[in-house]
Amino acid sequence: FTALRIVDLVWWRAQTLAAADARATNLSLILSEYLRELFAEGDASLRQVTQYSRRIGGPSAAGDQWDSILGSAAAGVAAVGSITITDSSGLITHSTQPLIVGQSRADQFIFKRLASQTADDLVIGEPYLSVREPRTYLIPMGRRLTDDHHAFVGTVTLTVIPASQRPFFGTVDVGRRGVVWVLAPVRFGDETAKVGWAWRDLRPDGCFGGGRLTYDRHLGVLAGTQRYADE
Repeated sequence: FTALRIVDLVWWRAQTLAAADARATNLSLILSEYLRELFAEGDASLRQVTQYSRRIGGPSAAGDQWDSILGSAAAGVAAVGSITITDSSGLITHSTQPLIVGQSRADQFIFKRLASQTADDLVIGEPYLSVREPRTYLIPMGRRLTDDHHAFVGTVTLTVIPASQRPFFGTVDVGRRGVVWVLAPVRFGDETAKVGWAWRDLRPDGCFGGGRLTYDRHLGVLAGTQRYADE
């Protein structure tokens, strides 16, 4: 009888784990699609700005010409932190965040990638802390700015605020000890690591074990869930 009971418990445990894994997989796909749409909205605004840039003369155009389009582009995207324009040297010439105008982005990955590539591709940059309090992590995304001859003249970047999605992700039922998190690649010298946010506390945490991941190769971000079998 004891042996049969042990076999029964092992079978039920396996079934419980399989059910939890299937549910985590489904949730990962749903939440990844939600994040993909969020970034797609941001990319649509970036494309709008790139077209406008050519009409007004690029990053060197007057501030009043840029203010209206940047404000409209930011208002059309949920969870946006700021929209920023740099010239071809990486100097910030215009931004919806005035505190950073005049700073250089020449040494950042996203600028280097956009300046060196020739294709009109969206680039996702490395997460960084905001300059305004309360400080929170931002995920930048950007596109090249070009002139009528398709020569590189600068960049436009938009920052997404992961913490702004906390109310939505907090409604997802993953159990008492479950978490929902997103990962983004961050470079340390020649190495690439994954830094992420657990949506319950939104603090960077490099330790993610045993969860279900869904990766979007176009965005370079991952979303996932982790659920414990005892829930």
